[in-house]
Amino acid sequence: MKKIFYLTLFISLISCATRKSQLPRDVESQFNYAMELYNEGKYSKAIEIFKNIVFNYPTSQYVDKAQYYLAKSYKESHDYEDAILEYQFLISTFPTSEYAEIGYIELAECYLKKSSDPRKDLKNIHLAIKYAQDFEAKYPDSPYKEKAQKVIREAREILAERLLYIAETYKKLGHLNSALVYIDILLQQYPDVPAHLKALILKAEILFEQGKKEEAKSVVESLDSNSINDKKYQKKLNSLRQKLNI
Repeated sequence: MKKIFYLTLFISLISCATRKSQLPRDVESQFNYAMELYNEGKYSKAIEIFKNIVFNYPTSQYVDKAQYYLAKSYKESHDYEDAILEYQFLISTFPTSEYAEIGYIELAECYLKKSSDPRKDLKNIHLAIKYAQDFEAKYPDSPYKEKAQKVIREAREILAERLLYIAETYKKLGHLNSALVYIDILLQQYPDVPAHLKALILKAEILFEQGKKEEAKSVVESLDSNSINDKKYQKKLNSLRQKLNI
């Protein structure tokens, strides 16, 4: 076993040494080679060279570019944890770089994508909103402002869907008043997201179950059936219309 371990280690060291010896000597050629790898989707290989430039050529004119594409390579590899670290290093170490601006908003995108289960993990969603809003304040005339708005919009949709999920869960458990509390929070805080319409349908459904038919009818009559894209909630709405004779 020891012989196999040392043989594997020796081969690994030889391989690393060979890769380094194959790199162009000047930083410009290294950067161009790394970009070729990046454009070909060979992110792991590109990452090695970008790292080499950042650590071994810190005063080079290519260092901020290498740092940005190092972060972006991780992002394109869906390694959002490392991408976040590298974007943070970019915007803190090179705040005046031409890549700091786009790096800022791509950092927000990474936080949004990092959230594995939005129903449980809200920290990253809130961080995505924070960095997108900070971006808007820092770069009010940025050509990337639509990206920031998209991050905020998608994050808000996730937060609204979480409130809807909680309301649905309370309804299933028979805690109708608790469900209504979360529905009202959603309706107040997120009037501009698709979950808003679903929350209204769920509210009408609960009001009907509570025997408050006139209130349920008022809610249903305010809704446009054509604006509901969710099949589950479209079915709920149609059922309510039949029960309420609308």
